[in-house]
Amino acid sequence: SPGAGRGYFGSGLKRPFISLVSKNLKATALGLQGTVAGLCTLMASVFSGYIWDRFGSFWTFSFSAAWQLHHKQRSNCPDSP
Repeated sequence: SPGAGRGYFGSGLKRPFISLVSKNLKATALGLQGTVAGLCTLMASVFSGYIWDRFGSFWTFSFSAAWQLHHKQRSNCPDSP
């Protein structure tokens, strides 16, 4: 099943973002994109760890499932196989 970051880490936002920068800054833009993706992943992991430690595994997975369902309903992109 697709994750919340599928559109971000796939071609969803990466291509438009990279296409906005000039050719001589393309490597910098890719580095910035990788840095932002890494920081977002770190924050998500810390948040999930907090929920796990404070409330337990049931609530961690329940929150994750609810988050995925919420964003799937808001998404206009169909699932691809």
